Amino acid sequence: MELLANKTCLMHGTPLARIDAGTGSDHEYLCINEYPDLEESQPDQVEVTTLCDEAHRFIDGLANYEDNELAFPFNYTKTLYAKVLDIIDSQDEDEGDDWGIYFGDETGTDGKFTFKATARVVMNGSSSGEVRTATLYLKRKSAISFA
Repeated sequence: MELLANKTCLMHGTPLARIDAGTGSDHEYLCINEYPDLEESQPDQVEVTTLCDEAHRFIDGLANYEDNELAFPFNYTKTLYAKVLDIIDSQDEDEGDDWGIYFGDETGTDGKFTFKATARVVMNGSSSGEVRTATLYLKRKSAISFA
């Protein structure tokens, strides 16, 4: 059965939980507008060709998790933006924090993708008649695990 992308939650922390601005309002959870491809980084290809070879030969090298950032746009509110800045200020720069994308609901009934990452946030440009948005960028520090 096909499933809509609705009911996808961005989770943070240990244990993983929804990002709550702490205002007591149901509308003050960080709800993402979209999520990026959740693919594994391909390892570098290391050339091992010798003068005896008739063609180039390569072996898998090291994975580079930090090559691409994962982008998560969300609707801006002052309290949510402040909460994201608090997360960034307190994050573990070396190891990264625990992050997850949960499908189905906040328990991950339709699947969970988890990883470690460091975060940064950008206030997006806008024009008349548009919703204010910001984008949370996560730079991975580990592989993405599926459960």
